[in-house]
Amino acid sequence: MAGPSSTDWHVYRVTPTETGVTAAPVLDVEVNRATIEGLMLSGGELLMYGDTTDQGGYDAVHGVQLDAAGRPAGPQTHRASPLNPSPCLAGDVACPQFEALGDGGFAHLPTDADGKGSVHVTGRTPNTYATVATGSSGGRVGTGTGRYVLYNGGTPGAQKVADLPRGAGGEIALDRTRTAAVWGRRLWTPGSSQGSVVAYDLKSRKNPATVATVD
Repeated sequence: MAGPSSTDWHVYRVTPTETGVTAAPVLDVEVNRATIEGLMLSGGELLMYGDTTDQGGYDAVHGVQLDAAGRPAGPQTHRASPLNPSPCLAGDVACPQFEALGDGGFAHLPTDADGKGSVHVTGRTPNTYATVATGSSGGRVGTGTGRYVLYNGGTPGAQKVADLPRGAGGEIALDRTRTAAVWGRRLWTPGSSQGSVVAYDLKSRKNPATVATVD
């Protein structure tokens, strides 16, 4: 049972009395602080990854909504089942990797025993996920929004776009040379003229726009 503060926990002996019960602490419970090992921010929500007491000490992700000033605006909520997104390879300081997707979900990049990564999306609804193997090792999760996640492979210049919709398995939608970024459902690449970028719609598979970035 808790005492007068959030770090004041004890085991109590409860004894019946003529007027009710009395409670006296008989054992102090050591304070156990959660360890934060990853942070994500998107859509006005801060997602935190780490070992948490409410999940039995397993690694999990919790979220907290932020107000317009960036301050917590409500309680933490459990957003993803206990997960271990690695084993991380020795010396990989960027592992585990996370990317918030703005729709309540987030992407991370677990690796198998051979070091090959899979793009994995969870957190949209409890206990659901989508995943697709990249077939590559030493890569990084780049940008991502909604169902689309950019993966930059360990091979120089290699880039893939993973499509991970709700309630379905994932697939590699594009396998290309690394020059692009993903925003929404559009892949943005350098245009043929200096100072321009071209949008490629990942759903319709068309180029809907070319945008000049300089006058």
